[in-house]
Parts: sequence; C-alpha cells; structure tokens
Amino acid sequence: MGRQGLTAAGLAALAITAGVVTVLPAGHVAAQEVVTKEYDDGGIYEGTFKDGKQHGRGTYRLPNGYEYSGDWVEGEILGQGTARYPNGSVYEGAFVNGKPQGKGKITFSDGGTYEGDWVNG
Repeated sequence: MGRQGLTAAGLAALAITAGVVTVLPAGHVAAQEVVTKEYDDGGIYEGTFKDGKQHGRGTYRLPNGYEYSGDWVEGEILGQGTARYPNGSVYEGAFVNGKPQGKGKITFSDGGTYEGDWVNG
C-alpha cells in the first residue's frame, strides 16, 4: 500500500501494542484496545476491557499511592501482577480475588524480602 493509501480517510484506527502498529479498516476496533477510565474514588485504570469490565492486562492507580499492574479477569484482579503499596513495599506474584495468593515475593520498604506461598493476602 502506498503513502496515499495510508493517509486515506478510510483508516479509522491504529492499534499500537508492544511497538507493533496494526492498521485496521474503518469501523473496526482492536480486540485488546487500551482504554483509560477514571472512577469516582479517584482511581485510574489503564488497560483492556471486555463487556465493560477490566479484562486482560491493565494498571490501576489510587490517589493514596497504591498501584496494581497485571492480569484482570472480568473486573477482578486475578493472575500474575505487581502491587506497589503506599508504604513503599512491592509484591510480585500471583493474585486471587484482588489479594496475594499462591507464589509471590514482597520487598519491604526497608529492603527486607519474603518469598514463598501466600494464602488470602
């Protein structure tokens, strides 16, 4: 496709993921389109949605400094991710129902760490 074809009005969307640009025909939306949404509690989610719920990969930030980046399933934090807490601690690992569960590692703000199995946070 020549330069004129790329600048034609028929192109409606560019999906940019991991440095790859995909040209989509008019009327099509990327299946994993990244969206930013602000919530009433001041939280901001940037990531993918399915049926109006966070689904796929995304980052949620709260005004108090809490941040979660990772997997979402139908609006729930579920899978692998990283949580950064306001006190400076960082947890990396598995989550179920929004809480650390399964294999994971936390690094405390003083540099201490715990790595192992987590049950219900």
